[in-house]
Amino acid sequence: MNFVKRFDKHKSIIEEVGPIWFSSCEGIIDIPINSISAFDITPVRPTRYMLLGADSEYYVSKTVNQFLEDVYLVLENNNIFMAHKRKRKNERAHKGYLQNIKKLKEQSNYIEINFNLDATTVVKHTKACISMPFTSTALIAKYEGKPSIYYDPSGIIQKNDRAAHGIPVLVNIDELQKWVEGINK
Repeated sequence: MNFVKRFDKHKSIIEEVGPIWFSSCEGIIDIPINSISAFDITPVRPTRYMLLGADSEYYVSKTVNQFLEDVYLVLENNNIFMAHKRKRKNERAHKGYLQNIKKLKEQSNYIEINFNLDATTVVKHTKACISMPFTSTALIAKYEGKPSIYYDPSGIIQKNDRAAHGIPVLVNIDELQKWVEGINK
């Protein structure tokens, strides 16, 4: 709201109404009670960034894979299931990312959530939420009253970045471990 107000020259009435709901597939969701949802951003092949002229410093395979590996390791060490939902199927997804997902699928504490299931349903069926900065899923979890954080394994994101909307930004695996231990109590 504050962001929009900075550019509003007409003194418009602005109302915060909460998250915008997503559509979802029909079906039953089978997530164990002792699960934490994890939401990343699918990295694409480097050529895609070049074609768009986009900065590819953050949402690259290395960072996203580190996010997934750290989250999985911490959750596994705390006997918690990782309910991982990718945003959508992407034909341009980075091959290293897809290989990492394939390895994770072989792990007993990893649950891959259907692409077509909406994030809100996933959040409602898990006890907390870990998101990559700055996805809307952290805000959805906050709105649903679930513990929610952004996790940045690279340490690039500033903890006080206003894009976090007051949701904590954790920047290393030790901080993530402490947070998960607090949720697990």
